[in-house]
Amino acid sequence: MSVFRDGLRALWAMFYWNVRKSGYVLRGRKGRAPCQNPHDVQDGLTPRCEAVWNWEGPGRFHRVCPFLVRKPEGWRCSVPSTRVRPFWARAMGTYTLLALGLYLGAAGGLWLVWQAAGYQEIAWADVIWPGRWERVKPAQAEYFRKQGRTALQRGDYPAALLSLSTAETFVPGSYEERLLLARLWAQTGNVEFANRYFMGVAADFPDRAAEAATAWHDQLLASGQLAALADLCLQRVGASGEGAPESLWEYSLVFALEHGRLAKAMGAGQSPAMDKLPARTRGLIAVLAHWQRGERDEAARRLEAMRFKRDEPLAVRCQVEWLARLGRAGEAGLVLNRHAATLAEFERAALRYSIDIAAGDRDAARANFIGLLREPLTRAQADRLCGLVITARDGASLRRTPGFFALEPLKGDASTQAAFWVAALACREPALVAGARERYERASGGVVLPVMTELDFRKQSPTDRESPLFIASVVGLPRETVYALIGAGADAPR
Repeated sequence: MSVFRDGLRALWAMFYWNVRKSGYVLRGRKGRAPCQNPHDVQDGLTPRCEAVWNWEGPGRFHRVCPFLVRKPEGWRCSVPSTRVRPFWARAMGTYTLLALGLYLGAAGGLWLVWQAAGYQEIAWADVIWPGRWERVKPAQAEYFRKQGRTALQRGDYPAALLSLSTAETFVPGSYEERLLLARLWAQTGNVEFANRYFMGVAADFPDRAAEAATAWHDQLLASGQLAALADLCLQRVGASGEGAPESLWEYSLVFALEHGRLAKAMGAGQSPAMDKLPARTRGLIAVLAHWQRGERDEAARRLEAMRFKRDEPLAVRCQVEWLARLGRAGEAGLVLNRHAATLAEFERAALRYSIDIAAGDRDAARANFIGLLREPLTRAQADRLCGLVITARDGASLRRTPGFFALEPLKGDASTQAAFWVAALACREPALVAGARERYERASGGVVLPVMTELDFRKQSPTDRESPLFIASVVGLPRETVYALIGAGADAPR
């Protein structure tokens, strides 16, 4: 301990005595030296050193001032006062070595801590050499992103969100990484925070802004955030203006207003934006507003009076399906016949099926369902078929289809197999669920779907594994299937 205490004294003495000696030299060495005993100087003796009176090992002061020597009478200064001078080089050398030692020790300790924490990508030189410090944060970010990907693979979404959010604080991620983080925030219900991420992605990647907006749309839809989805779609459709062709945004706006019971509120609170919408969209929203106020006859009357062009198939679809649900199956059939020449055969069969389901005629619906299976299905047709079956919970019709999903190109399409799996869950067909899981695993290269036996549309928590919101957010599903899942969940009695 005496060595330690004298070491601390030395660090102070190098500064203190060199300052006093420097002042003595600058004054022309007049009078006695500050470090020599005045009585010894006065008596003509070899002067004792005033600086070491409280040192436990006075000889250690020699590192501060080499003029200190040991004589028979004790420790003495070996030079007269006229030769006393400071030793700044010694002081600076000692301080430099000390600072370097502390720096290396601290850096080494930090590196060991980081290695123990799992930052294997950070090299010793990255910590020691300032020129390589810029590599540290990217390495830390990559560590947390790996942790996030691992958590996603095991289905631990809160852990994945925490890890990916931490990575983002070190280094902003790529377009895909930041998009994934925004989706996770939306999945947990924090729409405002997720929206901030999506807006940041669109701003930082302007060449992919439209793609980011579509991804944000899909996430809002999958997480059942229908009010936020309606706001987003209203902005996008309004920006297109009157005369624009039908779009994803237009259909999703109407979908969100329908299943979110938002048409009346949207019409009252967004009138400037509503004025920018195409006439067909404003007309459909007006129908919804009457319908949601309980004015079914007025809604049906307005809907019957609407006329759409051949290039407006989504509006025709809404008109047919809504008329059927309003109890006007005959009028829905007339509208379908009016547009029969412009609608594809598959879509005509799909709408006839919807009319029969709404009318409660399941036998006729299953007969029309055969019209959907006249030839091998495309991916879009398979998606539409799964959406129809989910909405109707028609397990009997779904049992006719597994062979079609085992053919190319559907056989190798993971999202289509996932759509069939969800449809089988919705219809409570365990044998079809098992078959779809196997086909999905083969199509996806080994990825396994969540283990589930049932889908409960009354549950609306994205963290509940039996909720449609959980499935839509976690499993990569085609958009039409997501529409059916979210719509069925929003309309389910609580």
